Amino acid sequence: MVRRKKKAKNFPRVVSFSLTARRDKGQSDYLAMNVIYNARIQQAFVRSILFRSCGKCKGRLVYVSKNRNDQTASFYCEACQQFVQSIKASYKLQFIAFNPQQQRFENYVAYEDALQPILGRTAQELEEFLKQNTNVLDFIERQLLQLNCHLILRVARSNRDTAKGVEAIVPVVDQNEWVPIVQKFIEYKQQTTLKLDKVLQKELSSLSLHLLERLNVESSMEP
Repeated sequence: MVRRKKKAKNFPRVVSFSLTARRDKGQSDYLAMNVIYNARIQQAFVRSILFRSCGKCKGRLVYVSKNRNDQTASFYCEACQQFVQSIKASYKLQFIAFNPQQQRFENYVAYEDALQPILGRTAQELEEFLKQNTNVLDFIERQLLQLNCHLILRVARSNRDTAKGVEAIVPVVDQNEWVPIVQKFIEYKQQTTLKLDKVLQKELSSLSLHLLERLNVESSMEP
């Protein structure tokens, strides 16, 4: 008699994220045992979401200053002992979420694999995007706060880990409704620009009409 392996619990109508690279032996049992369902993000430290390292030695960089002319930042590599131009950006997001199964708030940390699907950009792409869109981090933070999601956890490396590692963040929304957060920001920015253009056009039209009426009145008063 062949015993069938117990299948992992299915996510109820959620966005599916690919974990094919991690479908090794026992992955179904791993998913069944290490998922926190219907967690809610209460705080996300988005300001430090990008971890920058030296593109040459992969060592940690020290932020030095920002150029006033083009707003580019300068970073110094202590290992190479020089200012660097080649910078590698990676994701690392620390956040606090409510675990309904344990009825408590817990600390979590997510990296590239978990963040790229919901943001819609790699860390390197977000680094470049930030140069022209400095307020995107505020938008990301607003989108993450109170987000209802399932958290697929990493296997803990040791009992000393203060924050639980997250393998994937799966928003509890219909698959057809979810839009990556950076894409939402782009659409929001476009809509805001269109609204401003309409307001400006209306004001200019009103001003032109007012000036035209004034000219007509002045011309009628001439002898």
